[in-house]
Amino acid sequence: FELVTILRRVALAVLITLIDETSEVRAVAIVIVLLCTLAIHLRLLPFTNHRDNVLEALAISLVIVTFVAQSSVLYTHTSTREATDSLAAEEEGLLLLMAFGNLALIAVLIGIMLWPTVRYCVHQLVYDSYVRAKNPAQAPGSMRLRAL
Repeated sequence: FELVTILRRVALAVLITLIDETSEVRAVAIVIVLLCTLAIHLRLLPFTNHRDNVLEALAISLVIVTFVAQSSVLYTHTSTREATDSLAAEEEGLLLLMAFGNLALIAVLIGIMLWPTVRYCVHQLVYDSYVRAKNPAQAPGSMRLRAL
């Protein structure tokens, strides 16, 4: 599946480099590449863990939504040359929504990365407190004082 990822990166780099940024063909071509990547990912489900497959699909989908929203803002500005107040408010709301969506995805990814560590630490705390309650003298980390 890394071949698909490499091909996606190369295709995006070529499209970004060779086609003018104000061209609508560029935006459509980039969206097509991203949609093909999403379709291939959903067809192959390359990761063994279902959670990883879902997160990758969410990440690709968020990239598509973000790019489409940014492109619509760019092409609206270039076609009208002057944004009205209502258009500016819509653009601001759209950009705010994209920012919160990206931040939410980052928070989910960080949470999933940290989840095994948090689960291990909580398990250790619960286990240690259980052992201390059962037999304080044999609890891990407890110190027994010897009578001299």
